[in-house]
Amino acid sequence: MKRRAPASSHVLLQGTVCTVVMLLSTTWVAGQDAPNERTFHQSKAVVEKALKQVQASTSGRLPTLDGFTVAGEHPLDRYQRPYYQSTVQVSSTASGGSVVRVNTKVTAWYVDAVPGRSGYKLLTSNGRLETDLLDQLAEQLISMP
Repeated sequence: MKRRAPASSHVLLQGTVCTVVMLLSTTWVAGQDAPNERTFHQSKAVVEKALKQVQASTSGRLPTLDGFTVAGEHPLDRYQRPYYQSTVQVSSTASGGSVVRVNTKVTAWYVDAVPGRSGYKLLTSNGRLETDLLDQLAEQLISMP
């Protein structure tokens, strides 16, 4: 007579398979172009030259935090003097093109009811600043001879 595995081992096996599939899917998605990354057909040198033309867009004051940051632990109206600073990394691709990655830090002065808790805070960008910079870079590359 053939012994059958207990039902609990089937459930465990199904759970393990689902976990592996989810991990593989997450790894595959993470390998895709991120919202703050874009691939260009132009060489690294050409992209870096175009980047110098849009360099003024890599930092500055923001009129508001609304529309530029992810909601955090404090209401956005409690912040003053929002500022952003983007860093840009250009890498060559095997095909002769380039990949541009943009990371942006958004800071603002947080005003708390308890003055000792007030201070500059780092906020999470929602990707709009990065996308805008990549769009400006793409437009600059198109307009270059």
